[in-house]
Amino acid sequence: MGNLLDRIARESVDFTPTMKRIADAILQNPSETVNLSITQLMNRSKVGSESTVVRFYRQLGYESFHEFKVTLASEIAGSSFYHPYEDITIEDSPSDVVRKIFNGCIMALRANTKSSIGKMIPDAVDLIEQCRRIICIGYGVSGSIANNLSFKLNLLG
Repeated sequence: MGNLLDRIARESVDFTPTMKRIADAILQNPSETVNLSITQLMNRSKVGSESTVVRFYRQLGYESFHEFKVTLASEIAGSSFYHPYEDITIEDSPSDVVRKIFNGCIMALRANTKSSIGKMIPDAVDLIEQCRRIICIGYGVSGSIANNLSFKLNLLG
């Protein structure tokens, strides 16, 4: 089916106004949508009936709301971990591995600039600027990342 959230955003221009409200509600907070019932999604998107939600996910090719939510949850879970766009194989040379990793990072960065994450950055910056104190915590490898963030925040003052 491809990337569900991108597909919803792309196809929403052709949706009816009520289906567009459902799409907007999903795109605004996909992680929360996974935990909603049809009725809750109907209320959140301010549409008149559950059948509109049913028409929405069926128009996207899903037989059930459960199937739609499982696909959405899988996509959200998959996007929280880095995975290269090209498989790294045992036959790859070190330079091939480096190229594949860098290309994957570049593609991931491009995908993020097109997502709603980019719209949240100004809000995150405002929150950080208003904080009196920021605590950076990490365990294991994440500890070095938290330490690096702490160092960079100290440089910024």
